[in-house]
Amino acid sequence: MSIAKIAASSTLVPLGLNPDKTVEVPPVSEPEQAGLYVNGPTPGDPGPAVVLGHVNGAGRPGVFARLSELRPGDEVDVARLDGRTATFRVYRTDTVNKDDFPTSAVYSDTPGAELRLITCGGDLDPAANSYLSNVLGVRLAGHHPLSRTGVPRRRIDGAGARDGRGRRPELGRCRRARNRLAPRETRLAC
Repeated sequence: MSIAKIAASSTLVPLGLNPDKTVEVPPVSEPEQAGLYVNGPTPGDPGPAVVLGHVNGAGRPGVFARLSELRPGDEVDVARLDGRTATFRVYRTDTVNKDDFPTSAVYSDTPGAELRLITCGGDLDPAANSYLSNVLGVRLAGHHPLSRTGVPRRRIDGAGARDGRGRRPELGRCRRARNRLAPRETRLAC
């Protein structure tokens, strides 16, 4: 994953659910590492892919230290295992209190490919050594820029994934799985 506007780049480690049904986060001892919530879609497939990262940790800036600086139109690239790159444009960035985290809005199904970037932010509670808010970067797919090599990227928006009868059979399976495996809440320990 790379975000040129804020000089952020990271591989994505797999993240699942903790025993209390909250979403896992990358190790705070490695704040430069981002992670992909594996119970959701692959970035570029229909639905909301969720990437989590730290704003800081271990005395160093995190991969999403500058996430709040993103503005509408900025781009996020995610290299996929199939060799394609899913490119997203920023739609909006919000800062929300952790107690008011919009879990349903972040993890609920979407008709197209979307990407959510999540980190800590806002004021730091020194007593708890934790931020009081989360910064949410909400992204939308749907454009087809040239890659850095000048070769056009293949557009990834889920529109072409059909079986021989014109259906997307994997979509129904994924939606049921995502709804069942959505985290109860998202609380980043940073």
